[in-house]
Amino acid sequence: MDSLGNDLGAMLVVLGVVFFLVAIFALVVYIFTAIGLSKIANGRGMPGFLAWIPLANTYLIGAVADDINWRGKGQKTYYGLILLIASLVSMVVTIPVGIAAGEGYTSTYMTMMMVTYAISLGLIVINCIAMYQIYNDYAPDSAVLYLILSILFGLSWVFIFIIRNKPSRTLAAAYGYSDGGYAPPPSGGGYTPPPNTTTYGYGGTQAPAAPSNPPYYTNTNAPAQPQPMAPVPPAPVAPPLYPTEAPAYPPTPVYTPPEAPVTNGPELDAPEEPAPNSPEF
Repeated sequence: MDSLGNDLGAMLVVLGVVFFLVAIFALVVYIFTAIGLSKIANGRGMPGFLAWIPLANTYLIGAVADDINWRGKGQKTYYGLILLIASLVSMVVTIPVGIAAGEGYTSTYMTMMMVTYAISLGLIVINCIAMYQIYNDYAPDSAVLYLILSILFGLSWVFIFIIRNKPSRTLAAAYGYSDGGYAPPPSGGGYTPPPNTTTYGYGGTQAPAAPSNPPYYTNTNAPAQPQPMAPVPPAPVAPPLYPTEAPAYPPTPVYTPPEAPVTNGPELDAPEEPAPNSPEF
């Protein structure tokens, strides 16, 4: 009897330790997922605090995938809404399934179990599609590998945390940045559409024009701008080797005849010449 009590106590201790370790691991997974998802959502102008709320974080994964499809392909998808509804339905159906389980394996219980499995399978498929959209936008070279490891080993929380600081391809294309960076939209709640010239996307409204000078990045290692130099005086102009115009000649003087002299006294008659002497006879 004592040995049975000791064995039962030892088993309870082991179960308690296992439960404690599983709880610590689940907490780490939850924190890492929330940190990575909130950083990605904030960078896209979406409410990142939803990553810390159960069920809302599932919706946020789908909403990020919807935003990626809209910015990158111009397609309106509803992964966020589908994941939220599927999660709520799965939780609601679980309650009557548990009640029916107490009555034995009846036809009602089996039907409800099949419905629960179908909803769970659809939830997993939609979640994998949404996760692949996120991986392909932030880590296109490793998207397939990340998806496979996430399905087989449940490592999506690791990859979400890894890609949180990587640039987004769709945001870079939307804002016209060739270096792969992007400008996080201003915070303040709500969703900010990307700059584009089309009318599709959330709300179907016209998106604003892309900024001409993105303020998102400042290169602290860039060399200082050169200071403006003092203005250089213009070089003196050398005189031409040959005259460009003919020299001006002096004008030709106009001849003016002299005026007649004027006398002050009365005019004197000219003396008469004596007549020649006539011959005497």
